[in-house]
Formats: sequence, C-alpha cells, structure tokens
Amino acid sequence: MGTLTFVCVFLIGCVAFTVARFVLGLVFKRLTAHWLACGLTTSYCFGILVYWYLAPHSVFLEAFRAGQPVLYDFAIAGLIALLPLNFLVLPAMYWWDKRVASSNASNSTRIPENALHGMAFCGGLIGAY
Repeated sequence: MGTLTFVCVFLIGCVAFTVARFVLGLVFKRLTAHWLACGLTTSYCFGILVYWYLAPHSVFLEAFRAGQPVLYDFAIAGLIALLPLNFLVLPAMYWWDKRVASSNASNSTRIPENALHGMAFCGGLIGAY
C-alpha cells in the first residue's frame, strides 16, 4: 500500500467524522456524539485499510466483485470494520474510560456511557463484553 492509500483513507475518515459528528449531534449530546463519531470513524477507516489491502490479493472472490457498483466496496469495508470495532477500538475506549475513572483525575474527560453503549449497539458487542 502506498502513501496515496493512506491519504485517501485519511480524507475519507475526515469527511466521515464530520458527517457522523453532525448527524449524531442531532440525536445525542455534544460529548457523546463526539466519542461515537471518533469510535465509528476509526473502526471504519481500519476496515477500509484492511479491505484495500486484502482485495488485490484475491482474498475476496473476484466473481462477486465483477460488475458491482463502487458503493459495494464501501459496504464490504463497513462489514470488515466490525472486526476492529470489536477487537481494537471499543476495548481501547473501555480501557481509557476505566483508566480515567480509576486515576481520579478531575481534568480528564471520561467517555459518556451512552457513547460506549451506542458503540456496542453499532456492532461492537463482543468488544464491549
């Protein structure tokens, strides 16, 4: 994977974060929307990177990819994003929240419980467990 791939994923991540933060801000409080957007965008960007790395190496059957629209690639990347959500992002968020809670640091911001449960609801149930 070249530098261009990482730049593309970074730009997609920035746009996805901005849109997710805006949409989630309509439903949740500001801090909850921020953490939800951070977690979901991070896991989706990991999913895109994994998909773009695995797709050229014939991991996916090319017969199913032939003739599919471009959004098909992003949908598959979204399904692959459930793996980093479950095994990297959500456990890291729970670890951070537990670390801040046990340190009794008044200047550190804890992750709202609604954000953690929302991430679990979005597909990170294994990571939350």
